[in-house]
Amino acid sequence: MRIMGECLKYIRLSYHLSFERKVPWSRPPEFVFRSVLGMHLHNICCVYKDERVCAKCPVHSTCVYAWFFESHITKDLPFIEGRDRAPHPFVIEYTPSIADSSKGVLSMVFIGKGRNFIPYVTEAIERAGKKGITRGRIPFMVTFIEHDGTEFIFEFNQLEEQSLIWSPQNYEEEKTSILIDFLSPCRIKKEGRFLSVITAENLILACARRMKMLHALYGETESFEIPVQFPTSIQFDQRWKNPVYHSSRQDVTMKMGGVVGKLLVNGPISSTCYALLDAGSIFHVGKNVSFGLGRIKLSKGKEYD
Repeated sequence: MRIMGECLKYIRLSYHLSFERKVPWSRPPEFVFRSVLGMHLHNICCVYKDERVCAKCPVHSTCVYAWFFESHITKDLPFIEGRDRAPHPFVIEYTPSIADSSKGVLSMVFIGKGRNFIPYVTEAIERAGKKGITRGRIPFMVTFIEHDGTEFIFEFNQLEEQSLIWSPQNYEEEKTSILIDFLSPCRIKKEGRFLSVITAENLILACARRMKMLHALYGETESFEIPVQFPTSIQFDQRWKNPVYHSSRQDVTMKMGGVVGKLLVNGPISSTCYALLDAGSIFHVGKNVSFGLGRIKLSKGKEYD
């Protein structure tokens, strides 16, 4: 079976942060940054601040906040199957400094048209730093914005040149085995239920579903195969982790549990399966990835065979 996809363009930026003091994280940092990023982006962009529901706002289709955080779509699009929400055009990750607990790196992947909104997001992050985060309102500064090992300076006419491309055509068969680390809870559904154990087949199909939607919404058309044969795999220390997220704006609390642990995918691995696994490492996989969930890391080498 073939699905319509594309060479999906994206930019990955790393915001190097320096906090006034050590941050006592009581919940995943990605939850905190997503919350304050949304709040400050909303304050920057919203022109009808009394309207609590973005879909009812007369300018929601052109609003940066609504486009970036709400991602509303019409229900008649065939690849969404009746849903009125689309995957967000960004991924968020946070990596604390091992050497200095008052420093860390906030990484964001801007997907497709989401690349156009980098200046808004950067301004929202800087405003969050001035106001401070967590209950202690700990301020921080953005000391450096890194892109591909160098300082990033936004220039609209340079976006295409600065962008990276994911395309299944760029991958070859991987002959060695790959060890996959689930660095944040991975929420994959099968037949309406979240999986408590994830196999290579589960993971690759979940990556395929995500790339199908990302390509259709944010990409350029080309086709690639959804695999029907999958490599074997072995699960290591897979367990359920259940972080809780509270939305102050909507005043709701949500459980966002998923699988953490490891998965050894035995080689050889077809080029399509390898491309999809690598896509998962870039764009995350499963439900609620815009909260930093579904973050996976691929390691390969003869030591895993």
